Amino acid sequence: METITFNTGRMYGQQGQRIAAVLLDSGSIVFCDRDRHIEGLISAGGLTRDDVKQFKLFEQREIMRAYDAGDYINADNLGGNFSIQYMLRALADNVKGA
Repeated sequence: METITFNTGRMYGQQGQRIAAVLLDSGSIVFCDRDRHIEGLISAGGLTRDDVKQFKLFEQREIMRAYDAGDYINADNLGGNFSIQYMLRALADNVKGA
């Protein structure tokens, strides 16, 4: 499981906008915006995990493009897989402030 963390610098909270994301084996991406309390799933849309990596879709720019465009579904429950959500929340909590 590969993760990425970043701070967009947008001032949605005292720390800015802290985001953590994980690339799932399916190629989909789950992200957590700790400061806006948004968790989402960006579908791979038929791409494989390797395709997502090759096309550089698991990078801050592309994650934020999908996020800003609303190209994700709410991932508050992830079908009961709370371990991914807890992990992402903890990762995002440790992102340096803006």
